[in-house]
Amino acid sequence: MSQFFIYIHRDKPLSDVSLESIGTNLKFFPWLAVSRYQTNDIQIVYTKNKSDSLDIFVDPDSKKIAILNGYVIEESLEGKEDGVGQNATAKSLFILYRESGISACIGLNGVYNLFIFNPEEQSVEAASDRLGIYQVFFAPVGNYNFVFTSSIVTLKSIPGYSPKISRRGIFDLLYMGLAFEERTILENVLRLLPNSSYRAYKGDLKLIEEKKLPFSDRNWGNVLPPLLDELEYRYITTVKRLFKTQHKIRCFLSGGKDSRLYSYILKKAGISPECITFGESYHSEVFLAREVSRVQGFSWQRSPIRRDFNIDSAWKYLYLDSFSRRIFPLSTFEAMNQLSQDCDYATGSYLADEIMGTSYVAKRIRLGDNEQERANNYLNFLRPFFYSTEELNQCFLGGTADYADDYRDEVTALLKRISDNPYHQMWGLWLRSNARLKVGGSIRALATADCLKMPCLDKDLMDFTFSLPPALLYNRFIIDVFLTRKTPRLAAIPLDQNAKTAESLVRGLKIEIKYGLWKIYTEKLRFPIARLSGYAPTITSQFYVDTFSLHNTAFQKLILEALAMVPCVEGMLDVKSVEKLMKKGLPSGNDQVMSGSGLRSLIAVIFAAKSFNS
Repeated sequence: MSQFFIYIHRDKPLSDVSLESIGTNLKFFPWLAVSRYQTNDIQIVYTKNKSDSLDIFVDPDSKKIAILNGYVIEESLEGKEDGVGQNATAKSLFILYRESGISACIGLNGVYNLFIFNPEEQSVEAASDRLGIYQVFFAPVGNYNFVFTSSIVTLKSIPGYSPKISRRGIFDLLYMGLAFEERTILENVLRLLPNSSYRAYKGDLKLIEEKKLPFSDRNWGNVLPPLLDELEYRYITTVKRLFKTQHKIRCFLSGGKDSRLYSYILKKAGISPECITFGESYHSEVFLAREVSRVQGFSWQRSPIRRDFNIDSAWKYLYLDSFSRRIFPLSTFEAMNQLSQDCDYATGSYLADEIMGTSYVAKRIRLGDNEQERANNYLNFLRPFFYSTEELNQCFLGGTADYADDYRDEVTALLKRISDNPYHQMWGLWLRSNARLKVGGSIRALATADCLKMPCLDKDLMDFTFSLPPALLYNRFIIDVFLTRKTPRLAAIPLDQNAKTAESLVRGLKIEIKYGLWKIYTEKLRFPIARLSGYAPTITSQFYVDTFSLHNTAFQKLILEALAMVPCVEGMLDVKSVEKLMKKGLPSGNDQVMSGSGLRSLIAVIFAAKSFNS
């Protein structure tokens, strides 16, 4: 993934000083190279890691410019080389665009953003992949000029343009910890929707088409082997599309069920990665990953958590994510700065939970009888982790009642756009929020640092999982059964370093019994049992408990930094109320992944105010 800034300037280009500032702001890791591309109408600044960069193609006839960020793997496109090596993809996608229009470039197999610049019209058309993990922002900057960028921090380098904080944008962040759809923390700055196409002209951005995710009610039957074989075939095919055996692959491994499945698939595909795990020696994830790597014969190393704190890391992390979510632990971000740059690609089972196991969200959040009830249930499920309505009313001058009502109505409308099926509505909402923005933040950081490839986002693999019955996806039940049936050695690895192998074997027997019961009910009684047991995490998540702790020294220093910047919120929030919330006692208990969400959101808002409101 490249960090980029695309400026349509109508013969009023930015100076070299401004372009230099933009390049500096996009260089989130020290090893990134910064390049430029310029014509009389357009200026592009972008970063390059070892194996990844923008792909730019100029059509010799029309002079239109195709700009691709990310990767696309469509074997039908002209210029493809054995399914790997996407250097010609910008040209291939331009041919597709020329023949079928920009909407034909929506939702292709890959993770990408595509832009087509028409110099004659001074317009840009854009299209993206299904989930929109790689964020794109649009900003009109006066005199019909406009910008597409991967980070809103670049807007500060445009002379004469002063982006202002959006009260509604910061409400979204404080209310749910995430941005909502097209809104950002800045006024008149939009985030492009996923799986969509747009046209920008004279400073205006218009949505051309928004496609739905291909959820399906297909009945795969109740015979297990074909399902497992289909999953294995599609997963292996995906890996072979992305990698060749001669590639040097770095695989981020946690040792959980997703990692175990992915390690099995990699080995079956003939890929032998170098595995790495972030954490301390006493973390269960480290123990599990080491054991999985040993069983698979993969090399493995541990990267310790960075315990020191650098305020520059907080700024970079928030800028890279464009304040799209509450601030998350900086330890992983700082640890990434210590990684060697000697691999061709990085990979991991990122978003496998959301793609192969988000069914549990639809079961934990009651679906209700209509979209409005589902929206209420969704908000009621997550809102307790954030500041109360009363606390937000005290912070926001004039209250937040209208904002909260509008938010609920917007979620209701979004559910209707996603699907007609209640279960698919909730799953799609989780993908557009939690997957795209919360989990997507870590992915964007890794993709910027390395050339990251994510097999779980393969179109064919998603098509398959989108068609499976809820019972098989609940808490990734299908992965449990797959590991038990296909690779008993991986399934038998204890759940943590204090467990016994026998416990895992008993667990495997329980999985077989659960599947047998599910199969009997669906075959004989035709009544799908979606939940045969309670939710039980595969691993103890000691890494997350440790790194998310609000009591560690690094986070306490971050709180002090934020407290010193509280006066910057004046004019949009009540300073005394914000200080009161910042000084409020920290949540008790060890697991603060969710309980600290309100404080993390407030810190992100304060940093945004310091950046854009000073």
